[in-house]
Amino acid sequence: MRRTYFDLKQEGSRISGHIRSGQFYYEVSESTGSPDGFTLTGSMMDGDTPRHATYQGKLAGEELQIATHRRPMLR
Repeated sequence: MRRTYFDLKQEGSRISGHIRSGQFYYEVSESTGSPDGFTLTGSMMDGDTPRHATYQGKLAGEELQIATHRRPMLR
């Protein structure tokens, strides 16, 4: 289990903010969707290598439900 923390702000249809997952601190670089279903992409630089994390979520009543969306690594 890995704890992930979200500091999010909705501005119209756009979501901005930061995501802390393990030792990584991402800035939300892209958001799409609506409260019924949305996708967030966080970006950061890890040395000279860009690192991205994608999360899918939805608002269920007063509860925010978010899951990690894993992308295959490119070789």
